[in-house]
Amino acid sequence: MTSNEINQSISKDEAIGRARFSDFQITQQPDWDINKFSETTSASWDVSYYTGTTRDMVIGEIKNRSKSDNQYDTWILEEIKIRGLFETKRLLQLKYPNATIYIHYINFYNNTDKPRFWDITNLIPDFESNSYPKNSFDPNAKIVDKLSMMLKNNEAINL
Repeated sequence: MTSNEINQSISKDEAIGRARFSDFQITQQPDWDINKFSETTSASWDVSYYTGTTRDMVIGEIKNRSKSDNQYDTWILEEIKIRGLFETKRLLQLKYPNATIYIHYINFYNNTDKPRFWDITNLIPDFESNSYPKNSFDPNAKIVDKLSMMLKNNEAINL
């Protein structure tokens, strides 16, 4: 797989995740308002939105999984992603000191239109070093050690 093909896959996956989130917001959470989507695929966040009546700000990371929602009991969350999301929240909190800002990790699956949300705003990371492909879109990717932790299905938010 060439780097161009990998970038196209990432862009396609990002676009699918964003479209699914938009559809979910319109059909399931119409009182939420999407503020904007990140402009690059390498951003530390994917979407910012405001919740219904409380108007809390949320920054979210969207994952469009090619798995069913019950295929695994846990899902990988890499240290680099958590650090980026926490830093984004820190910067937003400086800009909006009186705002309540949350961080959500959002998974969509291939067997349902209902996503799974985790509120990781106050997460205390417990990282372990694990071996994963350097790029999950490349079937020939080199295996590297990455710090990560697992999100458990039963710890997700029920919407």
